[in-house]
Amino acid sequence: MFVDAQPLSDDGRAPGAVTSGNELLISSESIDRAVSISGERAGAPISIPRPTAAVITRWGEEPFFRGSYSYLGVGATSEHRDVLRADLDGQVFFAGEATSVDFFGTVHGALLEGRAAADRIVEAADQGEHVAVIGAGVAGLGAARTLTDAGFRVSVIEATERIGGRIRTVDALGVRIDVGATWMHGDEDNPLQGLLDSANVTTVITDSDRSVVYDSNGVGVDEAELDEILDAFDWLDVSDERDLGAILDDRLVGSDARTRDLTLYALASIFEHEHGASARDLTVASIEAGDEVPGDDVAFPDGFGEVLGPLVDGLDVSTGRVVERIVRRRDSVDVIVAGGATTIFDRVLVTVPLGVLKSGDIAFDPPLPTAKSDAIDRLGNGVLDRVVLRFEERFWDRVDVLGFLGLSPGLFVEWYDWTDVVGQPVIVGFNAGEIADELARRPDEEIIAEALSALEVMYGAGG
Repeated sequence: MFVDAQPLSDDGRAPGAVTSGNELLISSESIDRAVSISGERAGAPISIPRPTAAVITRWGEEPFFRGSYSYLGVGATSEHRDVLRADLDGQVFFAGEATSVDFFGTVHGALLEGRAAADRIVEAADQGEHVAVIGAGVAGLGAARTLTDAGFRVSVIEATERIGGRIRTVDALGVRIDVGATWMHGDEDNPLQGLLDSANVTTVITDSDRSVVYDSNGVGVDEAELDEILDAFDWLDVSDERDLGAILDDRLVGSDARTRDLTLYALASIFEHEHGASARDLTVASIEAGDEVPGDDVAFPDGFGEVLGPLVDGLDVSTGRVVERIVRRRDSVDVIVAGGATTIFDRVLVTVPLGVLKSGDIAFDPPLPTAKSDAIDRLGNGVLDRVVLRFEERFWDRVDVLGFLGLSPGLFVEWYDWTDVVGQPVIVGFNAGEIADELARRPDEEIIAEALSALEVMYGAGG
């Protein structure tokens, strides 16, 4: 038996929509050490203020996620997403942002895929059947909501102790901050809009064009100079199957240091951060895949987790249940969780992140077809990590995006001023791909020190 449906909290929020995030909160001692390290590197004490609090994410290290979102890597095509989506004999179904051809890497893509999978189950099943949904992210909750409303008995099984998956809102800084999914991309007829309306969610428009960029000496980059570099990406040819790193290495032969620095900054901030991957893991076809919902990008002052309420209300959700094995039998499917407990279902929908499928932590019996295993292997699994810093007051530019050519290529090249979103002096620095993976293996104080060193160059006394 699974636990009863979790009720909404007294203030109407879905359980698990806002978590303390204490395990992500950096200790005061680590912040002090980071300030000291940054000063040693600079040869003098840093002149920017000391952060009052900090949060670090390591999505690639999270065992039940193992990354942030999918991308088309070298050798992968959109057809691999179709293969990943395909069901197994009408018994085991798959959904999530990684199965979305048009909207991969987005919350609305995950929601659409979850609902589409639910529709396929409705067509294949008899009303009243018992369906297991593995994963309580937005794809799983969206599917469970659709199936429950259609008259099916649904049990949602979630490995973590919370709902939301890669939507995670934490209260570790004294304000609500999203440390996973952060934006609704496109606010014109977005599939998420109905949830926002139902939950009466407050939104704030962010505009990446409201930006400023600094070079590695702390000098502002002229907008015309950057536009010239961005225009240079027009020569990229989708028929070129080489990775972006190789293409740009050839292109930059003979270029001066300034052109190279600007190009690598643009490459990281636009392509690597969007896909959570390094240039050598992407192709021109990768960066041109997918579609967009028109309109502005919006963020959530109270956290993205607010959208989960309309989905989870009344559902049977079990948290802290780690699925280890899924066994297809002639007329049923066994779901075996850690500890050996087995529950028999009529159908199963798997909505775990691509990184979990890649890890092999869930065994399938019979094994997955070769084509599906190949699709899982070929699809890329990106990482976008962040450092969130809170200060006593804002000392940076009053813009949405702060770019930095970097103390080394790709390192803390993009920052977002979150002050106007949450009403407190908060700034968020991002890293993607190999750099994010490398940083995640370092101690907290070293990661914070790298962030402070970047801010010191941009805004310190010598900047």
